[in-house]
Amino acid sequence: MKQFIFIIITFLSLAIGSCSRSNKHLTGKRSATANTCTDNSICFKVNGDLVQTSGWNISRFDMGKGIGLNITTSMHDDKRTIMINIRGDKAGSYSLGDMGTAYGDYKPDYNDLLNAFSFQDGTIRILKIDTVSNRLNATFEGTVKNSEGKTLPVTEGKITNGKLAPGVTIY
Repeated sequence: MKQFIFIIITFLSLAIGSCSRSNKHLTGKRSATANTCTDNSICFKVNGDLVQTSGWNISRFDMGKGIGLNITTSMHDDKRTIMINIRGDKAGSYSLGDMGTAYGDYKPDYNDLLNAFSFQDGTIRILKIDTVSNRLNATFEGTVKNSEGKTLPVTEGKITNGKLAPGVTIY
């Protein structure tokens, strides 16, 4: 049931976000040589390889059990994407994994949605969330695993002034 809800939230987040996006982001993958995170950027390493992308959808939602937070990286900047749902929207640490206070996945190629790695463990730390200026700053790290049992480390995750959608989406 949790995976079904996760899939629904992911799909809805992607559908809602795509309605407000222009084609200006279709420029391809950002250079992995510059290790700088700027406004609305999300940087992380998977198995040591740097991914520099942006926040495609960063929004708060409520499914009747309190406000949560969805963070999805842009598949237009880099096909390697991360999606994380947090059961909360306050500054602090949230544990990643099935039994944690946050859960999510990593896709090595967003065009191949069946090839997903779920977070088995790790932490996402909301450093600051500002619902007036609609900005999010956070760090994350963990281990992801696919259905074949392959694991990958996700390290040095950083969200810098992520553009938080205004308001709370009620489902």
